[in-house]
Amino acid sequence: MNKDLALRFLRVVNETGLNGWGQVYARMPFEAEEEARKGALFGAVFAKGESSPDKEAEMMVWVDEYYNSAERGGLLVDFWEKFEDKFKVVDSVWVWVTLELGKRKIRMVRNGESGIVIYRDASRVEVTGKSGMGRVITGDVEPGDEMLVWAGGLSEHLKELEDKKLDEEERVDGVVGKLIRDQVGAAGLVLRFGGMEMDEVIGKEEVVEEKTLGAVNTESWGSENLEEPENLYAEPELVSDRLVGPVKPKDRVVSWWKRISSRGRLTVGNRGGLDKKKRITIGLGLLFLILLSVSVVMGSVKIKNDREAAKWAAFAEPIEKKRLEAESSSKMNLVGSKKLLEEARAAFEEGKGDFIDTKFKNNLADLEMKLEQSWQTASGEKESELVNQINFDLIRQGFVGSKFSWSSDSNFLALDGALGVIARVETVQKEIKIIAGKGEGQEWLDLVPLGKNGFVLGRRGIGPISGEIKLTDFDSAVSDPVALGYFGSNLYLLDRGNREIYKYTVSGETLGERQRWLKQGEVIDLSTPVDLAIDGDVWLVGGSDKLERFRRGVKENYSLSGVPEGAVFSRVAVEREGDRVALLDKVHGWIIMFKKEDGSFVSQLNSGQFMEAGDIEFDGEGKLWVLVKGIMAEVK
Repeated sequence: MNKDLALRFLRVVNETGLNGWGQVYARMPFEAEEEARKGALFGAVFAKGESSPDKEAEMMVWVDEYYNSAERGGLLVDFWEKFEDKFKVVDSVWVWVTLELGKRKIRMVRNGESGIVIYRDASRVEVTGKSGMGRVITGDVEPGDEMLVWAGGLSEHLKELEDKKLDEEERVDGVVGKLIRDQVGAAGLVLRFGGMEMDEVIGKEEVVEEKTLGAVNTESWGSENLEEPENLYAEPELVSDRLVGPVKPKDRVVSWWKRISSRGRLTVGNRGGLDKKKRITIGLGLLFLILLSVSVVMGSVKIKNDREAAKWAAFAEPIEKKRLEAESSSKMNLVGSKKLLEEARAAFEEGKGDFIDTKFKNNLADLEMKLEQSWQTASGEKESELVNQINFDLIRQGFVGSKFSWSSDSNFLALDGALGVIARVETVQKEIKIIAGKGEGQEWLDLVPLGKNGFVLGRRGIGPISGEIKLTDFDSAVSDPVALGYFGSNLYLLDRGNREIYKYTVSGETLGERQRWLKQGEVIDLSTPVDLAIDGDVWLVGGSDKLERFRRGVKENYSLSGVPEGAVFSRVAVEREGDRVALLDKVHGWIIMFKKEDGSFVSQLNSGQFMEAGDIEFDGEGKLWVLVKGIMAEVK
């Protein structure tokens, strides 16, 4: 008579996910004697946080060593105490199935977010929550019983695993596919118990009998104390060992060999029985030597593949997680989204060399493409283009342009300080008219459209724009004038040498007296201020990544957020009616927009042409214009 466990199992596992990692353990002996003495041990483990291949491997090796060293099966109390003490896993479930006095007995223990579901006929018993938490539950197994044990994210998929409309393997494959797609870590096992075989050998015919199915009765199950089960295993005769669980190539060979070698073993008579047994023993020994060699080779390959897969997961999963977080947060927090993507891109560049010439090279290219797509949509950074271009060279050859200023509607004044030429530009009809052109060598620096035709700033003074420009010289208090601005009927002068702002009242083409605009005790912190823009407040930049804001002569507590590392701002433009301030970085070819209200990052426009830009300016409609090597154009 042969009485094996008659047990089949399927794994349901996604080892890594955004919520954590999971592992399953399944040990079914091939030898009937070991199966009868120790039974089968199953487990599902889940832990939050990033996957740790070393810890997972250590855990599974420890469980395997415990099973191998156990004299008999069912020692779940001792196993559980030692496992918990060593690994302190929050979510896990373990099941030990044994043969005792010819009957199958099952012991179960669980903790945390794990569970056990038992199916018998039309009945269903679920052990979750506080039920069975940290206690060993025992019970008898009946033919036809099914069990589902899990830890981690499988609780949302129980109905799918219980759907009898689909084949068992189709159910498992479908759930595993969804876990992988949704990046949910989970671990579980489906156990199915068949009828135990009772073989009576009459000649060469076998008679198989199955026990009658019973109803679920968990009342007869109880919590197990610290006393381990007695050694009640029944050692079977090796008549028809059956392999259970997922059938691997090695298992098929072993099953085939045992099947053909056992044929006719118990027939009447015993001619040459001793020699035959010796031949079978030698043959089995050779077969297992071959299988051992194959297993070692296949095991080495599997270990290598597992390590490569774990290395790829450790590299790719944190990057993918940051990429997805950046995309989801870009509408609410563009600065944080951009920072996450910068970190993800830096990690990718640092580690991609390890996978270029491996089987993960296609995955690497895929991840790089996703990062680039996310950067375009979620970082606020875009490649810029120049539209509605107006070419000064068509009117005055050699006109490059150094400064320009919005006048009204679609009109600008533009200056080329080296040529000493000033032009009026109408952007709709793209008309250009030279209104002053005899300033070569006079070091004209800036201009504003104030008064009749506007005023021009030179190294030595300020004067109204006319056919022949005459500058009113500065007094000795002005050290190093660099920029002009205007608001209302007042003109403002930035003195880099003294780090001062002076105010002049304008009437027609006449300048009033110079006045210090900054209040007593107020100073410009920028070491080398180079440009200013005015919308009622005065905005200053000066060869650094800072922007200073003054209101009625007093410095505001103001700072920018989301400034790219290494930024150097040399020009500033501000919307008169809108909420944006634009800063030009000629070193990197950037124009970066911020909100005036709180200094938060809005967008970044990139173009190599910006490295040669002379100035930037908003028009009355909020369009941003740039002056680049004799071309004035709208920035898109």
